[in-house]
Amino acid sequence: MNWKMCSVNTAAFVLCLGVVCTGAQIQVPADYPTIQVAIEAAADGDAIIVAPGLYVENVETIQERAVILTSEDPTDPDTVAQTIIDGNGVKPCVTVPYGGEAVIAGFTITNGSSLMGLGGINCLGGHATVVNNMILSNLAGGVYATGATVIQNMIADNQMYGGVVSLYSAVVTDNIVAGNVSLVYTGGIDVVGASNHITGNVVSCNKGANGGGIGCSSAESLITDNTIIGNESYLGAGIWCRWGGPVIADNLIADNKAYLSDTETKASGGGIACEDSSPTIIGNVIVRNEAQWGGGIFCTGSSSKPTIMNNLIAGNKAAVMGGAIALREGAAPSFAANTMVYNRSKQYGGGVVAVKSQASLVDCILWGNSAPTGPELVLANTAEVTVKHCNIAGGQSAAFLTEGCTLAWGAGNIDADPLFVDTGRWDDAGTPGDASDDVFILGDYRLLPGSPCIDAGTNDVDNPATPDVEALPDMDLAGIARIIDGDLDGTATIDIGAYEYLPGDVNYDGKVNILDLISVRNSLGKDAASDPAARRCDVNNDGAVNVLDIIVVRNQLK
Repeated sequence: MNWKMCSVNTAAFVLCLGVVCTGAQIQVPADYPTIQVAIEAAADGDAIIVAPGLYVENVETIQERAVILTSEDPTDPDTVAQTIIDGNGVKPCVTVPYGGEAVIAGFTITNGSSLMGLGGINCLGGHATVVNNMILSNLAGGVYATGATVIQNMIADNQMYGGVVSLYSAVVTDNIVAGNVSLVYTGGIDVVGASNHITGNVVSCNKGANGGGIGCSSAESLITDNTIIGNESYLGAGIWCRWGGPVIADNLIADNKAYLSDTETKASGGGIACEDSSPTIIGNVIVRNEAQWGGGIFCTGSSSKPTIMNNLIAGNKAAVMGGAIALREGAAPSFAANTMVYNRSKQYGGGVVAVKSQASLVDCILWGNSAPTGPELVLANTAEVTVKHCNIAGGQSAAFLTEGCTLAWGAGNIDADPLFVDTGRWDDAGTPGDASDDVFILGDYRLLPGSPCIDAGTNDVDNPATPDVEALPDMDLAGIARIIDGDLDGTATIDIGAYEYLPGDVNYDGKVNILDLISVRNSLGKDAASDPAARRCDVNNDGAVNVLDIIVVRNQLK
């Protein structure tokens, strides 16, 4: 796959470096003709500074010795592009052996091979800080390491073992990881063991066996603030979780595809797949992903008890079941305060499908999802689902149940238009008779004044299947504090869905101030039913924008 041809915009690559050299500085080729000879001559703590040029070498650092290996200017893209370590298709370009320690900064690292070692950079047993490199077109993966720190690199077009594989305690931050392929692991970033931090990366157009973008087989790990787009895999095209319980928070997970196969279980979890794992999935935007089962999220296995909270899951597609969510084989997730809207399935359950599994849904919106059978909710093969304080289109009667299933319809459920700021839409791409090429145009799923979801939830989201879940997050998906007294009745109750309504915030910038008063003033006398701006300014929801709305906003000024 050529990441440069991918339609996803991966944004600019920003270079910076903060490495302090405490030892001597050795110049290559001025002092020594090759990098390897310079390494062998270096003492612990020395810096080896490499001039631009092509170095066809398989560099290996020394056990029990720390070195800094750097180009002349790791912050200059031209210098990085012109300072090349070529592994000649024989071994890794750079190897840090057991007990060794190295900073590797400012190189183009390419053509490492799997004949004798894995990765363009191989660090199994040693410790490497890999920063500001272009790690490109290696035949055995980009970085293969234990406990590596990988920061602000371009890692692209690496084959066989993907972009980054780390066996434990990895820090993978602010990289562009694109167009990598793994025949064994995850295409983009694959981490195993505890205490991994995967943060702030752009992970796009990767292809893997299990996991397209990010794979995590670990507990006590963080996958946060990443942009995960356009990846492919049989299972977990965006993120694949196997065992453990990482935190998956504040990511954009979009346009990933668990591509189709003859075996339905090998095309599941377009956005996220949880296989016998119990991650905390919170505050993510999961949109326009595709799979056979679970366009947005797929969970399977009796050990899968994830907490899925405060996410937007919209415009995803399933070819078989569960446009938004598909649950199988003993999975027992807890859902709280999610907005799951306008997802599609070609057969069953545009929203949530539970097959031989359990689920608890609290404070969730299921609206506008579509499927020939059970557009919002499907239970099959002894599934048990509890629903309370949710807004579900069609209500209980619209749920589809097969024999032996149990739907516990609790208190506080409603069936009423949520009144979103913008519902979004499916674009037929000029072929109205062919839904397969339809593309979802994302809307704005914050709540308008008067929404029936305002203060209609419950603050108690405890689920016996997941006893660790006792409280909702402090912030909503837009960064507004939860819980707010949205209907101004003196009692603060959570809103249904992923967004909390802030009374008086008519421009939806997360605060009430003079700008909101100006917006109301400019909409005075306008028809709230036909003018979107006026509808947002009709704070008291009486159908008109007038002085009463100004009074409400004034009283909410901070």
